[in-house]
Amino acid sequence: PAYTARQVSRASYKSDTPASQTPERREVRREIVRALATADGRWPQLKLTPRWRRALIDEPGADLLDAVICALQAGQAVLQPRFGLPDHLDPLEGWIATVPEG
Repeated sequence: PAYTARQVSRASYKSDTPASQTPERREVRREIVRALATADGRWPQLKLTPRWRRALIDEPGADLLDAVICALQAGQAVLQPRFGLPDHLDPLEGWIATVPEG
């Protein structure tokens, strides 16, 4: 999920350490959620109720946000030929669905 989040902001958006759970990180989570809810073609559009939007923004550890990003990455991969995997790949290697760099 960090790869997709960095498409929006290079700043840190989460922390499990209470002292590092800052308003700045919360604002980055807000920016990420706003970008995910904008249909710009890099990922499927995220549609949220106000309650879910608050939950994704307000959780300092960002576990919910990371889960949503992973689901969007999987959704985006399903829309791509061969799930976005390169033509020549080692079938024994693991691959992670991501979004194209924007």
